[in-house]
Amino acid sequence: MYINQPGPDNPFTNHLDKLLFFHIRLEIFMVLRENKYNLFCSNTERVVSSLED
Repeated sequence: MYINQPGPDNPFTNHLDKLLFFHIRLEIFMVLRENKYNLFCSNTERVVSSLED
């Protein structure tokens, strides 16, 4: 696996890599949070509909 080591010769690319890494982590976090929220909503709907029966 290639890991970009921060070096004094290319601070710009290292900065971009850090931004990209952070952005990817943020995307994953948002997706996971959205999935949890959707699961919670569907579970709540199921409970409500079973209560109404």
